[in-house]
Amino acid sequence: MNNIAIDTAKKWIGENLRFVNADSIEYQVEIAHGSAELTDIFKRQDAILGANDTSAAVGYAPMTPTESIVLETERYLNSHDFKRRFPESERISRSWAKEREELNLTVADPLVDRFIGSETDYFRRKDELLEEIITFARGRSELETSVSPEYA
Repeated sequence: MNNIAIDTAKKWIGENLRFVNADSIEYQVEIAHGSAELTDIFKRQDAILGANDTSAAVGYAPMTPTESIVLETERYLNSHDFKRRFPESERISRSWAKEREELNLTVADPLVDRFIGSETDYFRRKDELLEEIITFARGRSELETSVSPEYA
């Protein structure tokens, strides 16, 4: 079981974190039996399995238009094409909030220092990234869309 977990982690790191050597990481696998409160959902005889927000067997489909925009934006920002044009942009994550006809995306985008030459360059690239994200998201949404960046 440990080999499966470690091999999977190394594969994910290799595919998603360009500047991390997966073999240089010390792995500690902590796979154990689930708690009685969670594992008993699979023992119940109900027609529909119960679930909570930390367990398996939770799902929802189809996605709302807002969820689709958010997912499409995240995929774009983590795409090879985007990374080619913005190599300083690393693994981007996002969260979002929708209120009435407004959508606000919060985008966490750590910038890789080897691609940033100076403080001026950092703020210039940050502004360019923000403009690219706003343009992409607004082009896919009928909502009033704003983006709140989080840079490291």
